[in-house]
Amino acid sequence: MVAAAERITGFVDPTFVSVDMERGLYDEPLAADAYAKHHAPVDPCGFMVRTWGDTRLGYSPDGLVGTNGLIEIKSRRGKKQVETVLTGEVPAENMAQLQAGLFVSGRAWVDYVSFSAGLHLWTMRVTPDARWFDAIRAAVEAFEEAVTATVATYQEAVKGLPMTERPVEDMVL
Repeated sequence: MVAAAERITGFVDPTFVSVDMERGLYDEPLAADAYAKHHAPVDPCGFMVRTWGDTRLGYSPDGLVGTNGLIEIKSRRGKKQVETVLTGEVPAENMAQLQAGLFVSGRAWVDYVSFSAGLHLWTMRVTPDARWFDAIRAAVEAFEEAVTATVATYQEAVKGLPMTERPVEDMVL
């Protein structure tokens, strides 16, 4: 319902910013600098969108590396950093984001950068996986279909009802 409401109003409700999210905002430039120092230069990048048919998917990488790569930085609490280093694997909860980034960008690889100040920088290269791409495409198409149907049902339900106004300064979409 959130996506439908955002499309109808053009407004995105504010999101709660947790302590971990704040730390990530602070740590991301530090991690990118550390990556650049030990691996390769990082170029900033804006929001990317891939469109197919009437469907779009967006992604905002933490940086571009050369002409073929991306980086995705995760700022970790120490416990999670130690766990990630010891398992030697990208945490499962991050794989969909990495594969979506590769799907949207068309890049050949993404370096997953796990950062926790005071601990070792850990990087793992991830390459495209066609099975992930198929799953992402199917999920996005199903989501788009559901949101489009919800918006159409809403618009039918409000025919003839008075519209309220939102102050212009609230508009952020």
